[in-house]
Amino acid sequence: MALVETSRVREVLAEQIGVIREFAGKLDSSSDFRVLEADIAEIEGALGALKKELAAIPHRHE
Repeated sequence: MALVETSRVREVLAEQIGVIREFAGKLDSSSDFRVLEADIAEIEGALGALKKELAAIPHRHE
């Protein structure tokens, strides 16, 4: 993978990781259940996107 491609891939991964960190930081057991549910849904969506992006990258699984 070329340097430009690698940089772009890392940029895309960083976006999803940022979303996960943002919403994980909001998690609080004293929050309203609807708020918790919404924040967890955001985390799940970002995790799904991150997993999909990682799966598309040619790399070795050891």
